[in-house]
Amino acid sequence: MSSAAAIAVVLLLVGWAIWGVFAWPPLKRALASGNRLALIREYQQTIAGELVLAALAVSAAAWAGLAMVQAVPGLAIGSAIAVGELPAPLLAGVGAALVGALAGIMLARRSGKAPQLIGDIAALVPVTTPERRWYVAVCVCVGVCEEVLYRGFMGAWLSDLGASGVTVLVVGSVFFGLAHAYQGVAGVLGTTVLGAILHVLYVGTGSLWVPIVLHILLDLRLLLMSPRRLPHGTTEQPA
Repeated sequence: MSSAAAIAVVLLLVGWAIWGVFAWPPLKRALASGNRLALIREYQQTIAGELVLAALAVSAAAWAGLAMVQAVPGLAIGSAIAVGELPAPLLAGVGAALVGALAGIMLARRSGKAPQLIGDIAALVPVTTPERRWYVAVCVCVGVCEEVLYRGFMGAWLSDLGASGVTVLVVGSVFFGLAHAYQGVAGVLGTTVLGAILHVLYVGTGSLWVPIVLHILLDLRLLLMSPRRLPHGTTEQPA
């Protein structure tokens, strides 16, 4: 029964990804027509869905006796790395990439050029003040819940099934990428690579908190792309 509960969570994750694909075109059409409240509703639905999925995953993991918060040796690629002993070059590289990405976005914004986005996510950029507030809530919720789901739950479940470290890395990252299928091929590929990086950080540090914080910061970068002025015909609308 415990394994059946874990499989049910995985199937729900697949269903969540499929729902996102079908919900994306109507959202873009609504925004194109000037209906900014559609984006806030999307934010609210995302928060609700992520919280439900994460709660189910935590319950299924507890029922099955899976360790989700602390990385276990079976998740590692090769030998496990003790907590706090993640190689400095890897940390430096991730930090430099993050700083470089944020700097590039800020420079593009100052120059008036539209920053380059990976995947079809321009519609998610908040414009009004209520949207920005809700978007911050989305970033925190998604950062926590998706790491619990795709690094914690998925990694622990696959490891419990006897999958190798490489298999856990690949399968978990692919599932994470497919969860963003609404962003198109580029979005899936980009998030799959990001998922692999977050997985390595999870295993390397032995804690979900590192990928959670990085995930939240990466999602918050869209706030830097939010226009200083509202598009013509757009008004601030209450949440």
